[in-house]
Amino acid sequence: MINSTLLRVINVGVHVVGAVLFPFGIYTHYKVDIPVDVNPIDSAYGQKFKYLTFIDEFVAITFWALFVLDRNLVMPAEFDQYFPMWLNHIVHSMVFVLPVMEIITSPREYPSIQNGLIGLCVFQGVYLVWIHVVYYKCNMWVYPILEKLGLFARYMFLGSSVAFSIALYFGGQFLNNTIWSAQGPSAKKLI
Repeated sequence: MINSTLLRVINVGVHVVGAVLFPFGIYTHYKVDIPVDVNPIDSAYGQKFKYLTFIDEFVAITFWALFVLDRNLVMPAEFDQYFPMWLNHIVHSMVFVLPVMEIITSPREYPSIQNGLIGLCVFQGVYLVWIHVVYYKCNMWVYPILEKLGLFARYMFLGSSVAFSIALYFGGQFLNNTIWSAQGPSAKKLI
């Protein structure tokens, strides 16, 4: 069992790193001026921050899986001079690492399965609608992979993305329960 004082220090450290690193990455991303001919979608509709989402683990895993398969599906090489790899990791890796570290250092109570899934599916639905609004407004998909897929494959991809998000929700709940159930009800008082 981890000493509660050490756990508090680690928890604070995780939040400090996140509180410093993520805003730095967002600030740097905001200051980078990618020419319209390299990235026309930023100037077409909503500017840079139309992509911010709340399902960080999904974003990180999906982004890096597609990046490894074919980086042009998510971030073409032309972006490298404006969006270097270190910034890419802050925006697409740390959003996975920090929440996992938080689960390890902070117990949480999940809502009922029904309420959790309703909330997750509402957010997923809103985000999927937003992706289509962006396409409608600027005739360009936010994620290049959607341009390459046919209609059926595109909706299979989006549907499997929602299913994957649900699996990640249950994975986070399982990780939380596995780590903190052995601590009992007193775990909530540690942090």
